[in-house]
Amino acid sequence: MLIKGVIITILASAIGAFAALFLKQGATGDRIKIIFGATGYVFGSLIGIYALQFGEVSILYPITSSTYVFSFLLARGVLKEKITRNKIMGLGLIILGIIILSLG
Repeated sequence: MLIKGVIITILASAIGAFAALFLKQGATGDRIKIIFGATGYVFGSLIGIYALQFGEVSILYPITSSTYVFSFLLARGVLKEKITRNKIMGLGLIILGIIILSLG
């Protein structure tokens, strides 16, 4: 059951990252993107709440930090933001933490 919770939590985190991307793009005044971003956050949160029934909050909730990984990839791929060594090292630590926590 825990693996199901982990997968659902990662899905919720990916949705949250897309929501952040839409909010960033909407910051220039594009109301549709702001609406998509806000809706994405709500939808991602509801999925995250659903995931909690499949595992312990002490394991699943920290996995939401995978949002940073997805946000990084979207920022680079879509927004063409600069990749730095420190960002890569930080992401590596986040991923390592997620793996360790997922092992229970």
